[in-house]
Amino acid sequence: MGYYVRTTDVSAILSGDKLDIAYERLVELNTHDEWKRGGSWSGGVQTSKHYSWMSEDYPSELKTTREVLEAVGYETRMILDDLQILGYDNKTGCEDTFIWAIADLFDTGSYIEWQGEEGERWRWDFGGGDPLLQREGEITWSDSQEMEPHEYGLVPLGHVPLNLFGL
Repeated sequence: MGYYVRTTDVSAILSGDKLDIAYERLVELNTHDEWKRGGSWSGGVQTSKHYSWMSEDYPSELKTTREVLEAVGYETRMILDDLQILGYDNKTGCEDTFIWAIADLFDTGSYIEWQGEEGERWRWDFGGGDPLLQREGEITWSDSQEMEPHEYGLVPLGHVPLNLFGL
């Protein structure tokens, strides 16, 4: 996995009735220094620990599940009372830890597909009470077939003569 990652497809909704328990779990993460990947050093000694891109005391600053996930780097939106993850396009940090902590709370069939800067791909499946599962992936292209550009609804595919463009 590269240092920079982005999502290529996401379907992940956290129902409004689960946002409070999700927030409690995300706050609880701050008590686990052993999982933190960020920090400060002075004279070769680590003087503080925090999750990547987060402040040491993020629970005092971030008061909702949405605020925490956005601080981690996720793009989100609210649909009525439900929280939807739209994507992630950033350096890798603690995005895995924060979804892992609340994975089972998401709607059944939730997933996030990822791509690293070196082209590697993986997918997380979660939700409906299930834990976070990861699968490695690769793209396989099908056989090719001739394609003609056209404007949908104006010109039926296959009816544009090639000599129209001087070909």
